[in-house]
Amino acid sequence: MQEFNLPTITLQNALPCVIRDLILGHAPMLWGAPGIGKSSMFQQIADNAIYYTKGSEIKLTYYSNSKLALS
Repeated sequence: MQEFNLPTITLQNALPCVIRDLILGHAPMLWGAPGIGKSSMFQQIADNAIYYTKGSEIKLTYYSNSKLALS
């Protein structure tokens, strides 16, 4: 089995990276213990983002002045 040496960061620090990856069209993955808020973070991002379509692509625009906060 291949092992990966991935850095450990907090969800608060992961937030801008996840938003950047979504805007760039990448599929971010968060890996961590159950119950730490991974799904909640994505739900909050989705609640504060605007999705629109252009042809067959889905675009995401994120407004950084929205009230997104991780508890």
